[in-house]
Amino acid sequence: MSQYNLETHDPQYIAYCGWDRPLSTFFLTVELREAPEAEFDVVVFSVGPIPINTTHTGSVLTVDLLQQLAEPWATISPELSKRLKADWRSPYYQPGLLK
Repeated sequence: MSQYNLETHDPQYIAYCGWDRPLSTFFLTVELREAPEAEFDVVVFSVGPIPINTTHTGSVLTVDLLQQLAEPWATISPELSKRLKADWRSPYYQPGLLK
């Protein structure tokens, strides 16, 4: 499994995405950075294994779709897009080898 932090359009959000090899899907999670009086992180949007606050259900099988889903909150750079595609193609994710 890979996971990368994304640059968000608004600093009140934290976003991260990656490839979940065991579940064969890309994932994206957007959280509220500081939720007042929240005991846990507040998930604003999530797709992949456990979709939250989205009409998209099921697996996210392409980086293009992942980019479309991330767009309201964050940007997936061209460099990160290449890394995600490499993660998808790799039989085993090996941190540090896909630079």
